[in-house]
Amino acid sequence: MKVVAILVGINVHYVDRIFIRGDVENQTLKAVQGELNGVKKHSEALIIFENYGIKSQQIFDLGYRVKWNGLDPENADIVKI
Repeated sequence: MKVVAILVGINVHYVDRIFIRGDVENQTLKAVQGELNGVKKHSEALIIFENYGIKSQQIFDLGYRVKWNGLDPENADIVKI
């Protein structure tokens, strides 16, 4: 199977075979990944992302998903896929 991608105006990075969109340096992404180890709460992950100036949506690009437990964002967890 051959995969062809056309990207226009998008910067792309690969960190440990993870596809990242945006203007984030590889070194920064590796630091974020290190800090996310052991983090369970979505709210804690958002603080880490804010500290590095990374958009919260990029949590999905790093191989995580958000597990919602009701409507309160403080009860949301992150799960490594």
